[in-house]
Amino acid sequence: MVLAKARTLLKLVSLASWGAVFCIYDQGFKKQNMNNAFAMLMLFDEQKHQYFARRHSLITVPSNSIKNGFSEGE
Repeated sequence: MVLAKARTLLKLVSLASWGAVFCIYDQGFKKQNMNNAFAMLMLFDEQKHQYFARRHSLITVPSNSIKNGFSEGE
């Protein structure tokens, strides 16, 4: 259930980010500013994926170690 909520939150954040990009475009900024905003959005998306990949690895690695009977230091 927590994972479903996290996915929903990510979708909302992504939609909000796209909305911000289009808002910048609609306000009449030059094309270069639109490209900069799009690049920032892509960077944000990449960092978001890296964050959740790290978080997932932190959650799963200790639980796998416990299942196999190994302590965290081994």
